[in-house]
Amino acid sequence: MQSVINLSILIPTYKRLDLLQECLHSITQQNVLPKEVLIGNDDNNNFISEEK
Repeated sequence: MQSVINLSILIPTYKRLDLLQECLHSITQQNVLPKEVLIGNDDNNNFISEEK
């Protein structure tokens, strides 16, 4: 059973969708979950995209 604590996680990213997905998956596999996960995207677009 997972419990939630009053903790925020901030993930900075820039055109690294693969690593962001891996990071988010890792967070969801923990025994204790954060209250919130914030993603700081340093890309000019409004979405996180894979670098082409």
